[in-house]
Amino acid sequence: MPPPRSTPRSPVRHPPEPDLLHHGDRDLRPGLVDLAVNVRVPGPPPWLLDALTAALNGADRYPDPERARAAIARHHGVHEDMVLPTAGAAEAFTLVARGLAPARAGRGPP
Repeated sequence: MPPPRSTPRSPVRHPPEPDLLHHGDRDLRPGLVDLAVNVRVPGPPPWLLDALTAALNGADRYPDPERARAAIARHHGVHEDMVLPTAGAAEAFTLVARGLAPARAGRGPP
């Protein structure tokens, strides 16, 4: 029996790799601004750096819950005693469960 004939294969063409270092601002003509990219040369203006630096003061602590309570109450038109700021939903659910103190608890399917 003769050996099988091999069929010539055409070369596999892969799409070109994307240029991850290319930014749209490279394609601009002088005097134009590309608002589709987040590039600002030579950097942010001094007033913005000052505002960002000032905003970081105290970022390592939770904010004062009393000020938050007052603002939330004012926004919703209720007394501050009706507002309980929590550190997220997990804390709120825990407080509700402790407050209800059920004899048994269950959970349904997700």
